[in-house]
Amino acid sequence: MAFQVDINRNIDDVEEKVIGGFTKRQVILFPIGAALGIGVYFLTKTVLPNDIAMILMIIVAMPFFLFASYKRDGQHLEEFIADIVKFKFKEPKVYTYETNNIYGYLEKMSYRKKVLKISDKDIARFDEEDTFKGKLLKIFKPQKGGKK
Repeated sequence: MAFQVDINRNIDDVEEKVIGGFTKRQVILFPIGAALGIGVYFLTKTVLPNDIAMILMIIVAMPFFLFASYKRDGQHLEEFIADIVKFKFKEPKVYTYETNNIYGYLEKMSYRKKVLKISDKDIARFDEEDTFKGKLLKIFKPQKGGKK
């Protein structure tokens, strides 16, 4: 009878287990969450009813348990939340698609050299952020009565 074992092929995803199958992150965050939750429970059970004290304990401890154990697509919870905040509030809503069209650039250079007879020194003066036609009109104004 064949025995089949799944092996994770991406060794970057494997986290080193420190104690009893828990990672270092979980070993640190689980006791902190448990200590805070239990502390909140014992402080509030005399003042509040038992069920409300337990719910408050869960609310205090749950973020630590989530931060310790949640991992999605290689991101821990704090990285995931930071990406959501960046996407929703910090980054622009409209993205423009810009390319580096090398063929178009070479075609413009060839046109400038061959058709317009512009020297390499004058070509260096062109700033690529402005339009090609507007720059030509600024630098090479048509002569009155001469060649166009």
